Formats: sequence, C-alpha cells, structure tokens
Amino acid sequence: DQSYIFHPRNLMIDQIPNFNRRFKTFEKYGITPFNRSFTKEEIENSIHFQCKMLRSSVHENVNGHSFKIHHLPIEAQFSPVFGSTFNDFNNDGLIDLLLTGNSYAEETIYGYYDASYGTFLLNEGNFSWTFVENNSINLVADGDKKALSRVFIGDKTSFFLTENNGTLQILDVTDEIPGKLITIRDDEWYATIIFKDGSSRKVEFYYGNGYLSQNSRKFLINDLVESVQITKYNGESRILNNPILAAF
Repeated sequence: DQSYIFHPRNLMIDQIPNFNRRFKTFEKYGITPFNRSFTKEEIENSIHFQCKMLRSSVHENVNGHSFKIHHLPIEAQFSPVFGSTFNDFNNDGLIDLLLTGNSYAEETIYGYYDASYGTFLLNEGNFSWTFVENNSINLVADGDKKALSRVFIGDKTSFFLTENNGTLQILDVTDEIPGKLITIRDDEWYATIIFKDGSSRKVEFYYGNGYLSQNSRKFLINDLVESVQITKYNGESRILNNPILAAF
C-alpha cells in the first residue's frame, strides 16, 4: 500500500518552499507517494514522531512504581479535554469528574474540534464511570473552553469556566452536600483522609489545577469521614478528628 501526503500542496509550500519547484503541478503532487516526495537523505535525517494514544484517560498510581491507564467513556472522547476537576458530587465517597474542552486552534483543513458541551462522569467504583446527560444537570459548556476551576464563595460551590475569545462562564452547584470546608494553608501539601468504613484517601493540594487553573485552597469534609491528617511540605502535620461534627 502506498502512503501520500495528507496536506494540500499550497500548505506544504508554506512550510517547505522548495516544494514549489519539486512539484510544479497539483497533479504531480497528488500522484506522488510519500516516500518519493522526499529524498532519501531528507527522510533519514528527519525527526520521526509517533502518537500512540489520543484518548482521554485516568492514570492509576500503582504502589508508587507504575501507572495503569483507565480510558474514560466514549462521551469524554468527542473532543480534546482541557479543563478538569475531581469532586465527590453525590456524597458516595467516590471521586467524580467534570470535564470541559474543545479546540478552535486547528488548521482549517481539519476544522474545529467542538463536539463537547462539557462532560460529567459519575464514579461507579473500580475506575468505571457513568456519563450523565447534560440536560439533566443543566450543563452547557460549548465553545473553545479551556480553564476549569472549583471556587468556594462563602459556603457555596461554583465552577469557573474560561473560553478563548469568549466570556467567563460560572456554574453554581444548587444541591450542596452537607459538610465542613477545611481551609488549606500556604505550606500544606496533602491530606490523608480516613473514612468511617476504614478506607483512606490521599488528596494533594496543587498550585495549579488542570489547564491554566487554580482551585480554591479548601476541601469539603462530609459525614463519611472519621479523621483528616494534613501534612506540610516540611513533613509536619496536623490532625483533625471527626471534623464533620462541627458542621451539625
């Protein structure tokens, strides 16, 4: 099987002016296979790139030694994902995903990647996710979306979405989960959360979250939690026992 250059002649000439002399007609350009479009030296001296995966996925840290890839459902693959936030939206102890994206930066030959209106995935456990229909949660996040941040305004949760050459969009959470907001100090790195069922979770507090984003340095403790240990960058820690009790 023969391979041919995908891009039209005019675009290739913009990148490689010599192609104007090498292929004087569109016909010659169109019928010439890829390996005959370049000299042997050009092909041998060129840099070859391979892209082996384009799917949006979650990578599981396996005992700190390797990562296991878990691909997200097909609804998360319609467009590139830029904004992402992780949160327990339904108070079941599992971390759900809110994703935004699209891209208007591609060449005209490809067209816009704009099939996403935002993607909300409920965690079913064991890295299995269920897509929630956008109209059931009033999620409309179309356009060239980029940053996505979770921001606490008072005791209310909002999500700020930015768009290239567009307006700021704010999504307000109307059904708040009862709990207590814990403020993270500037020098605190992560929290180890112990749940009442004996399980635990490590939550890191980043400076920078997702694509050009920064979440509020707070996190919500609900009634599933037994205790929280918050650790600083220098290794010191503070322990909050049954912090949720103060919220009721």
